[in-house]
Amino acid sequence: MRIRPGIIVASIFLSSIGHAEVSTRFVDIRDFVEFGDSLVGEENAKLKDLPQWSQSILDSIHSSPNLYLPKGAVLADLRGVEFYAHPKWSQNQRSVVLSVRILLAEHGHLPAQFHKFKVSLVEKSDSAAMTVDESSIENDSPANDLLVSATNFKVDVGLVARKLILHDDEHGIYKIYPLAVGGLDLATMYRGSGQARILTPSFRSDQGAHLDRAYMIPARHDPAYYRGLPFLPIMVSKTENGVLAKKISPIAFHIAIKLPGDNTDLEHFNRGFESHGCMRLRKKDLLDFYTIIKNQQSALTPVNVGLYMDKSLDLAGVHNLDQLEHPHPFRDNGYWRVQRFAPDSAGREYRRSNDKEHLVILQNATSSWINDLVTLKLRFQGTIMTYDQLKEAEGLTPEIEIEDAP
Repeated sequence: MRIRPGIIVASIFLSSIGHAEVSTRFVDIRDFVEFGDSLVGEENAKLKDLPQWSQSILDSIHSSPNLYLPKGAVLADLRGVEFYAHPKWSQNQRSVVLSVRILLAEHGHLPAQFHKFKVSLVEKSDSAAMTVDESSIENDSPANDLLVSATNFKVDVGLVARKLILHDDEHGIYKIYPLAVGGLDLATMYRGSGQARILTPSFRSDQGAHLDRAYMIPARHDPAYYRGLPFLPIMVSKTENGVLAKKISPIAFHIAIKLPGDNTDLEHFNRGFESHGCMRLRKKDLLDFYTIIKNQQSALTPVNVGLYMDKSLDLAGVHNLDQLEHPHPFRDNGYWRVQRFAPDSAGREYRRSNDKEHLVILQNATSSWINDLVTLKLRFQGTIMTYDQLKEAEGLTPEIEIEDAP
């Protein structure tokens, strides 16, 4: 199998970012608490209090877990928390019913499972604030809980939008995670191309790209910057001389990197072009993602990674996944890029680290990447391409073997 490095030019960003509508159904409600001001779209006026509602539900779950969690489950098992349906207002607009789905990791004899409940928020008589009415909680019966072992998910990544959509179409479960993806190579490693590339290559499930449960690392400690958290490498398969061969690619999903001397918070994360090629998630998203991939029915999870989300997909009635968004802000005022050095004896203008990782050396660029790309006038076949033109031309991109991918 061959893996194509992504190409990116300024016009793609301008046509693909900035008009997406945040989904209220596929996003962890803790992100509404943190990034509620990012809500956009027609529903914004009605959902302006969604961050406050989300916080009220979270507070109630933590103070009275026995009212929400299945028997035997504990708060430490809690992973993702999302709304699975739109809010329903009462006729007098004084209360609203919220439908919530939580993911619980395996615990003792309890398997990993999705559990649903409904809860009402009511308006206080002395203010317009809404509070949880714990007497209104309606839990699905244990018989209706969906075991993760009965699900089969797929992974789709849009590099330009820096997002991952994890979806089980049969059961109608969709999750959106923000990502940090590969930094930019501004025609340094591939200087003859005159192209700017994302260091994360593209993968296609119909060409054998997948996650394999047998090759995932539950807690990676070496190097230390993985912090003992899950590491999920992308696998590639191809048939050679009639024999199916499988190999581990150099690209994986893992935690946002903290280097020695970095005193930032554990949850430090930039939704930007940051890595050497791997795709980084926040801790809570990584644990949620790992719990599903580890426990679902199939040991193999199809993976698609491309510049843009496959618009042929129709998830939950959403016909344009590029317009389905997560509220986490983007880092668009800077990026990491391949550092350019004086040519070595082989004419290479880039260098790799001397440690065992042997990674390409990157440098942090704090100026606007859009301005940089426009100023450099990076070209593909002599033109700055539009989004549609790039889709047509992507197949013409020179291919590289997987071993050469940074």
